[in-house]
Amino acid sequence: MHISLALFNYFFAKCQELGFDAYEVLPDDTVPYPFVRVNQATLTGGSTKTGFAGEITINLDLFGTLYQKLELSEMQQKLEAVGLTGIWLSDTSLVAVVDDYQAVNLLDTSTTTPLNHTNLSFKFRY
Repeated sequence: MHISLALFNYFFAKCQELGFDAYEVLPDDTVPYPFVRVNQATLTGGSTKTGFAGEITINLDLFGTLYQKLELSEMQQKLEAVGLTGIWLSDTSLVAVVDDYQAVNLLDTSTTTPLNHTNLSFKFRY
């Protein structure tokens, strides 16, 4: 399995283990808030003669109503704990170590009802 797919699968499964509704794409309007969208992992670097080395970036988008700030904050804390500890990807026999992390909280007005939107961006070295 490719390492970027393994990282995507890892975060998707962790979101579900934590009890969050997780999606690969934005769901339709009938899905209740809050939920997490796990974006595609982006790979920079690759293999060398003696092994693999590079960076992988994955973004998680958390969406909730204006009244779900506490729930989104708790979701963010739990996902930070997952991402900031380093990850062993058993499918690829690689260890991914956090190189950079950013969290951005936004007010999303793209829908008829304003939403809280938090973007978590993890960059891993492997």
